[in-house]
Amino acid sequence: MRTNEENNNKFFGCSNYPYCKYTINDVRAVNRNRRCKICGDFLVFRKGPWGAFYGCHNYPRCNYKEEYTK
Repeated sequence: MRTNEENNNKFFGCSNYPYCKYTINDVRAVNRNRRCKICGDFLVFRKGPWGAFYGCHNYPRCNYKEEYTK
């Protein structure tokens, strides 16, 4: 985990930088470790017009989603 010096936000980034530029700002998604069944990226919590759900962090390239259950 790294911290962005400009605004002190925490994020996860690929350890193979600069060859891999993957980052994710949602540390809670990394801790939950729910993965997309299509591309393997993390599922992040989202809210839409039909309610809350988990959606792929790789959206719009991957639009996999799962139902949110409390």
